Amino acid sequence: MVVDTGANVSIIRKVNIIWTPPCVSLQTVTGDKIQVHGKANVILRFGNIGYHHTAYIADITEPCILGLDFLKNNNFKLDFENSNMHSKFEDITLFGLQTQFESNQNIIAKTKLSLSPRTEYIIPGLAA
Repeated sequence: MVVDTGANVSIIRKVNIIWTPPCVSLQTVTGDKIQVHGKANVILRFGNIGYHHTAYIADITEPCILGLDFLKNNNFKLDFENSNMHSKFEDITLFGLQTQFESNQNIIAKTKLSLSPRTEYIIPGLAA
């Protein structure tokens, strides 16, 4: 699951979901359109707590993009310093492992690459 504070709505991958026909068009951060298959009422579980939520159904890579709609409606707080998401009931680790690098360490890319604006790439590199 991805927690995305830039996503205005939550999206779930289209797998074994009972959904209603689409009535909206969604756009990615890069401006690309996402085909929406519909929306579904789902229960998202964190620990023993289930949260009822309406999410859009689309063909996405991640199983779920948890958007601001869910975070605001359920009063979740994000703690970026400690990589946690806090609810009324529990603390949830977002990123699993903390980085092993110091903030002032240089990374050298293994290949020469030119990045286009508003895109993301995973670049193999070495700590210098």
